[in-house]
Amino acid sequence: MTLKDIAKIVDLSESTVSRALNNNPNIAKKTRELVMKVAKEHNFVINPHARSLATKRSHRIGIIFPNDFYEFNKRDFFSQLEKHFLLNSEKFQYEILIIRAKSLEKTIKSGNVDGLIIVNRDISKDDLEILKKYKVPHTFVAYKPTVLEADVCVFKSDNLDCGYNVAKLLHKEGCYNLLTITSNNENLTDYK
Repeated sequence: MTLKDIAKIVDLSESTVSRALNNNPNIAKKTRELVMKVAKEHNFVINPHARSLATKRSHRIGIIFPNDFYEFNKRDFFSQLEKHFLLNSEKFQYEILIIRAKSLEKTIKSGNVDGLIIVNRDISKDDLEILKKYKVPHTFVAYKPTVLEADVCVFKSDNLDCGYNVAKLLHKEGCYNLLTITSNNENLTDYK
C-alpha cells in the first residue's frame, strides 16, 4: 500500500493524504480521520526515508558514547542511559543512532541526525568546530569535554550532594563508620 493507493481510495491528492497522515492542522478533521482509517485498514506504514526527504529531518538523535563504552565497569551506567534515551525517544517518534566520535562529520553531513547527545569527554576540537559549523543541536551528558576551556552546560548528577544525602540517611539509620572512596585526580569531578 502506497500513498498513491490511499489517495485513489479516498479520492484526494497525494499531497493532501500526506498532510493528513502527518496531522497537518490545515487538513479538516473529517478528512484526516478518513485518511487515517483507510491507512489503518490497509496496514499502511509511513516510509521514514521518504518522510525525511520531504521534511529535511531524519527523526533520529545521535548518541556519542566514549570509546570505553563497552568496558565492564562502565557498561551498566551507559546501558542505563541508553535505555532511558530509547524509551523517551519512542514517545516522540525518534530513533536513536549510536555513533562513534570519529564518524561525527560524516554523520552530520549526511543528515543522519537532527541532534546529538554527547556522553564523551574525549570529543576533539575539530568535532566541536563541526558542531558549530553545521549548527547541530547538541547537549553534553555526564561529561564535560576535556578540550573545552570555557564553562559549558552539562547534564550530570551532583555526586557531592548525593553523597551528602546518602551519608546523612545512613547516619540517621545508625551507621556511623562510613568510608568514602575517591580519587586524587582533580579532573575527575565525579569523584569529589
